[in-house]
Amino acid sequence: MKLCVLGIAASVLLSACNTDGSDGTETTINGAGSVDPDGDAELDDSTTTPSVTENLAENMLTLGGGTPTTPGAGSVCVVLDVDPTSLQNRSVVTGTTRAAAQFGVTAAFTEPATEADYGASFDGFVDDGCSLIVASSVRLANAAEVAANNHIDQRFAIVDYDYPNRIDNMMELTFNATEPAFLAGYLAGATTKTGVVATYAGLNIEPFTRTMDGFITGVSFYNREAGTSVEVLGWDGTNGRFVGSLDDPKVGADIAIDFVAQGADTIFPVAGDVGLGSAEVALASAESVRIIGIDNDLFKANPIARSVYLTSVIKNFDVAIVEAVERSIILREIGGQFVGTLENGAVDIAPFHEQGNAISEGLREQLNELRSEVMAGNVTTR
Repeated sequence: MKLCVLGIAASVLLSACNTDGSDGTETTINGAGSVDPDGDAELDDSTTTPSVTENLAENMLTLGGGTPTTPGAGSVCVVLDVDPTSLQNRSVVTGTTRAAAQFGVTAAFTEPATEADYGASFDGFVDDGCSLIVASSVRLANAAEVAANNHIDQRFAIVDYDYPNRIDNMMELTFNATEPAFLAGYLAGATTKTGVVATYAGLNIEPFTRTMDGFITGVSFYNREAGTSVEVLGWDGTNGRFVGSLDDPKVGADIAIDFVAQGADTIFPVAGDVGLGSAEVALASAESVRIIGIDNDLFKANPIARSVYLTSVIKNFDVAIVEAVERSIILREIGGQFVGTLENGAVDIAPFHEQGNAISEGLREQLNELRSEVMAGNVTTR
């Protein structure tokens, strides 16, 4: 199934498309949700499954050379991964619709039925003449690499992944999550009651271990500053707990049960939807157990368990998509890399929401000072 979103001035038009790339009958989302002029989906009370276009990132920043004075001609086309409920998919859709509206370009999305369909999805967008083709997540990395190598004159981008060997026509939209993870680690060290916190990852790959590095460095920084000895389970900088999945919440539940049994009262899953299982355990626990979310503000994105989220290490995917569209379609750049940082607003920690009472004013001031020091390059985050 292919969904097309047309960005016209400040409005967004959602249409259904035939699988051959031709426009189908224009449709308006009703019942399950509606699309507002900013590209956000509003869910009604009867809806339990969020629309793929639901907004998950709070801020959209204009980066690069600035907004052009005239609309750009072109199209941004996104291949989503096969998980229709993926929080990252939904955030990428939000960023793409905003970029389309901001720059006056068209946008289209395709939802492959299986992983075997990824290659055909990329090829289909090449045939459609898309200006920029975006892979929504690491799950599409192999298929996107093949497509980029087969179509060397086509502009591609991938969200939240950097290839070991740079691909000339692939823009990598990456995020320095070690920076907000450092802040989250400091926060975890400062608020633990048991003196034990934990982290684990879905995959044993460098982007995930970098994030855990930031977390344990933040805990260590707090220990040095406060003269404490908070222990971190699940990662020591070399060895750790990896589940080999980003999709199975049950695995996350089992890991959380084990960590809690070892005394952990704060858990940071760097594991996509696996972490939702850890949140379920925290919610049901007789002890006070808190979770630090990943990628999106999970207080909002996982409202059933929202009370357990101390904060989240967020990646503002919409910021990266806007940057990619500007660079590739408006400025005509090819390849390269965008790195999201605290300074450019593409990463941060989420508000404390219902956990706010546990955060003293003094700790808030310390976190703000640390953020400034990290942005100035005065603190090492891994």
